[in-house]
Amino acid sequence: MQSRHERTDAPAALLPHTEENPFYVNVKYLLDPHYREGDARTTPFLYTTELTSCVGIGLIYREGEAVKKLALYHSATEHIGCEDDYIRAAIHSPFERNMGVNQKNLIRALYRFFYAVEDVRGVTIVIHSNNGPEEGSDSQNDDSYRDVVHFVQRVLQVMGHVKLPKENFLYSCHSPAFGIMNDGSFFAVSRPEHEQLAQKVAHYVAEEILSLPRKLKPLQGKSIFVDGHKKKVSALDSHMLQTIREAESGKRTWMEACHWLNDRIKILQEKKPKEAAKYDRIRFMLQLLDDANMYLWYNIEEGKRLRS
Repeated sequence: MQSRHERTDAPAALLPHTEENPFYVNVKYLLDPHYREGDARTTPFLYTTELTSCVGIGLIYREGEAVKKLALYHSATEHIGCEDDYIRAAIHSPFERNMGVNQKNLIRALYRFFYAVEDVRGVTIVIHSNNGPEEGSDSQNDDSYRDVVHFVQRVLQVMGHVKLPKENFLYSCHSPAFGIMNDGSFFAVSRPEHEQLAQKVAHYVAEEILSLPRKLKPLQGKSIFVDGHKKKVSALDSHMLQTIREAESGKRTWMEACHWLNDRIKILQEKKPKEAAKYDRIRFMLQLLDDANMYLWYNIEEGKRLRS
């Protein structure tokens, strides 16, 4: 008897991305599929930017309370309704690269995600749209939200699943940057939330530093205690962790801490590119703050503070 993952109805393989950051859905590259997915154990978050009239579709799969899988699609008008026969034709065809909108890629992405999970009822779908009214925008008055819900339900129906209850669909709005995190939360980047988002990114950075295997010579590095156990880290790791602790204690802001961490990695890239490659995942995490213009606002505010 064939297992679910050995059947001939298995979803199409993903195309390689031009964007090297594994956490970023970058639509500047028109030939990319505009979709990323990841295991929640190794993917802290997924995000996209430049959502003006486009829609971000985040998918979060839980088993019980634990998040297991994440995915994010950046849709222009791919979420506009289509017929069941069109969906069936798209489901088993390969992902494509083409200039502009590719509605079939959204169908393939949804099919791929739902096929991989044990119970589709554990999927939460976050729909981020800037197409509702500027004031008082919600799921009831944003046509893009309703379009995506209808589109998802049609794909599920063609797959032979029951419709998801409305509680499985969440709404987010009014920000050009949007993302989902492996703790089950989602974010629309706005200035009042910069500190909170920077804090979460810094915590992911700290976890990454502590998980990195380090081969240090006897007189190199520094010893620290983690959960009651002694661990040796590099001098740079130690400085990074100390900076994060300073933000925890209120000695510096979270934005300031992330800015400092980012600068240290940039310096390392210039001086020791081979060593800097070990910090690529951290660099990619911190890139969120740059892509979402959070560093830009930080530098503007910092400049005002220094001039005052």
